Amino acid sequence: MYTHGGYKHYFTMMWTCSNADLFWDSGSEYGYWDTEHGTGKVGMPYAWTQTTGLDKTGYDLPISASSFCYIGFENQSKMVTASFEDSQTRDYGDWIRSFYYYAVTKQYTIRYSLDRATRDMDVGMDYFYSEGNDLYHGWEEEAQGQMWKCRMRVYGDGYNVLGVV
Repeated sequence: MYTHGGYKHYFTMMWTCSNADLFWDSGSEYGYWDTEHGTGKVGMPYAWTQTTGLDKTGYDLPISASSFCYIGFENQSKMVTASFEDSQTRDYGDWIRSFYYYAVTKQYTIRYSLDRATRDMDVGMDYFYSEGNDLYHGWEEEAQGQMWKCRMRVYGDGYNVLGVV
C-alpha cells in the first residue's frame, strides 16, 4: 500500500480487525520494522498516511497540525451487524452511516462526527467517550483460544474536516 498511496489519504477508517494495533519499534511509534523482508516500516496507519507522526490521542487531544487522521481497531473489530451497546434498534452499521453523514455531508470535524454518531444511537450516550461505549473504552473478546483487549483507535488530527485540506 505504501508505495502506491502517496500523500493522498488525509482520512482513513478501516473497519476490520487488527489494523491499528500498536507495534513498538522505538517505544513511541505505531507500526514496526520488517527486518525479515527488508521492507522497512510497515503497518496500516503508516501505509495509508505514510507518516509515523500521527498522535495516538487523535480523539482526546487532537493536534491540529498533521492534516492526517487514521481510525482502526486494535485486535478484534465489532461486527457491523451487531447491536450498538445493547440497542434494540441500532447496530454498528447504523453508527458508521451516522458518522459519515456528519463527517461528509455536514462537514463536521472527525471528533464531533464521532460524538454525533454515538448520540444518534439512542442509548443514552452523548459523546464518543461516554461510559459504556466499547469503541472508545474497549472490550475483551476471545479469539484463537485467548482473550484480547480490543478498541477503536483514532490517530492524528481529530479536528480535521473531510474535504477541507
